[in-house]
Amino acid sequence: MSLQIRTTALIGVRELFIGYNIIPERLFADVGIEAQWLRDTGQWMPHQTFLDLMYRGSQVTRDPLIGCKLGRIQGIQHLGDLGQVMCHSATVRIALSDLTRFIHLHNQGANVELSVAGATAQLTYQLMEPDYVGSRQSHDIAIMIGLVFMRLLCGEHWKPLGVHLA
Repeated sequence: MSLQIRTTALIGVRELFIGYNIIPERLFADVGIEAQWLRDTGQWMPHQTFLDLMYRGSQVTRDPLIGCKLGRIQGIQHLGDLGQVMCHSATVRIALSDLTRFIHLHNQGANVELSVAGATAQLTYQLMEPDYVGSRQSHDIAIMIGLVFMRLLCGEHWKPLGVHLA
């Protein structure tokens, strides 16, 4: 069985592509996005199909930062029910711990790890298929969702100490 991702990952995608004067239905058809996935955000879809969409989207828009833009639009909505649980956690540490424990309920194609040393936390996001097309866009989405989420919990002026890409 292929790795799956919840269709909440598609929230805002249509509007994003329309903003580039791209007809999203053509793009969806090109990569195999089913119409039902756009209507029902509680379903599973192949993770590779989502990565294909983001890669192809970066090509047709000629925007290498398309993943960042989608992540900013989606914010915590991308994570669906998991995001809602995280938003209602008693502390940021519990919210991030919940993300690491339950990411598989949203995205089977990624792994998230949390390490804490004193007042500093390091969150690591890793794709199960890191060499697949669209992996860069997926990392960009994850970075922006993380930024939006941390600012939601810690205040608009929160800034990470650093972002390390491998």
